[in-house]
Amino acid sequence: MASWIVVVPPAAPASSHYRTVFSGQVVDDANIPVAALVAQGALLWPTTIGATDPVATAAAKIFASRRAKGRDPVDAASAMLAAVAQGTNANTEGWSGANLFAAVQKATATIGFAQLTTAGATQTLVLPSLMLPANARILARELNVTAAFTGPGLTGMTVSVGGAAGSNDIVNGQSVFTLLGLIAGTSGTNPQPLYSAATQVNVLFTATGANVNAATAGSVTIDLLIALLP
Repeated sequence: MASWIVVVPPAAPASSHYRTVFSGQVVDDANIPVAALVAQGALLWPTTIGATDPVATAAAKIFASRRAKGRDPVDAASAMLAAVAQGTNANTEGWSGANLFAAVQKATATIGFAQLTTAGATQTLVLPSLMLPANARILARELNVTAAFTGPGLTGMTVSVGGAAGSNDIVNGQSVFTLLGLIAGTSGTNPQPLYSAATQVNVLFTATGANVNAATAGSVTIDLLIALLP
């Protein structure tokens, strides 16, 4: 019987039976139906590969040990995903063929101040590079602010990212006014949503003190790491 390491657990389990599943746990059909986990958005990695990969195996053991002691690690799913991706078998086995129940991809977009043209407090940008295919689940997200969004009269500028115009399920009101650099863990109201249909991700800019088109500087890159589920 095949067994699997849970890399990313279900975001919103359908029943309490699946709410006990956590990153780093080893599952098989004898204890938890694997197909049901996948159907609910879980990302799994085969232990036949993990057993020969010290990076992923060590990470799984650490998370399982901490969970057993009542200390649920923060961002365990993102860390477990990184461990698998950086593991010794990642390039040859980890993300290829039928070894995973899901394929991992990245959607990215860079937005500069010149794209903010609305003479109002908010503007929603719809970018082709952030069009997600059906059955995409957000695994992780980060913003990289390479230049703060500033301009005459502006006292603040935030970015929200969501699967509908004006929504903030992926990123919720993150300031890009004074913060520079990589902003990881920018969680929204539902930071790991599963989109069963093809979904256009929207980016909402909200300005205070002046209109959004008052910005004369600013650039941010949005990266979304997604799993394509069967």
